[in-house]
Amino acid sequence: MTPKLAGIDDNQKRARSAMNDIILKVEGLKVRIGEKFVINGVDLEIARGKVLALVGESGSGKTLTGLAALDLLPEGSVREGGAIFLRGRDIFSMEKEEKRKMRGKDIAMVFQEPFTAMNPVMSVGDQIREVFDAHFDISGNDTGRKIKEVLNSVRLPDSLIKSYPHELSGGMRQRAMLAMAIACSPDVLILDEPTTALDVSIQKEMLDLIRQLQEKKAFAALFITHDFSVVNMVADNVAVMKEGRIIECGLKEDVLRSPREKYTKKLIGCVPRIGVKQRRLLTDV
Repeated sequence: MTPKLAGIDDNQKRARSAMNDIILKVEGLKVRIGEKFVINGVDLEIARGKVLALVGESGSGKTLTGLAALDLLPEGSVREGGAIFLRGRDIFSMEKEEKRKMRGKDIAMVFQEPFTAMNPVMSVGDQIREVFDAHFDISGNDTGRKIKEVLNSVRLPDSLIKSYPHELSGGMRQRAMLAMAIACSPDVLILDEPTTALDVSIQKEMLDLIRQLQEKKAFAALFITHDFSVVNMVADNVAVMKEGRIIECGLKEDVLRSPREKYTKKLIGCVPRIGVKQRRLLTDV
């Protein structure tokens, strides 16, 4: 008998299997700023142990979608419809205290610029300690041990416990921010352009670290980016966002090899290649 070649049918089976353990589900999300809908009917699903890359240019609504998952939309933005379910619970229907307990413990976020996201007058160790204190009742000695463990898990030495954010390099600050996010082993991790400001070599180290942590801890991850070269390194599935809408979604291999939308093709075409002159992305598609 001729062996069956792996192809679309196999990919569809894997996708259906993953659907059985959906951790985060976005349904019909609509967010308005002024008279403009900046998120307009977004649907997304992320399964346990999977990375969904949300890809699009600046202003497409990627970060707002991530903030909405924490119900932390910025002032001036209004949710006009839709729901976001975390393990089947509608986040928007939760009481204020329940949402506070959820953030950091069940779902956490790594922000694009850790220098502004971290507290400049608190040491790295104290900022991680705050995360533990907010969600667990543990003794000082146990907390100190856990702080060291989480720092080591992101490849940072114990000696940085007493360091302040301004004393760290950009890559070290980003890893410290990652340590804070994974401290309570959340079910969902949102990463907002976590490597944008890093050198290329440090960027690769950070992406390798994120993927290793994700495989070890099996959290569902929403990875926000504009760069398809990053998508290729970390994602299982891809959703392409344009002007507040998801215009294409599927397995990474399918989207990279056979993109349906012209906009997706242009985003992929922006990935630098040696010996190929790049053109600016034009969005009139």
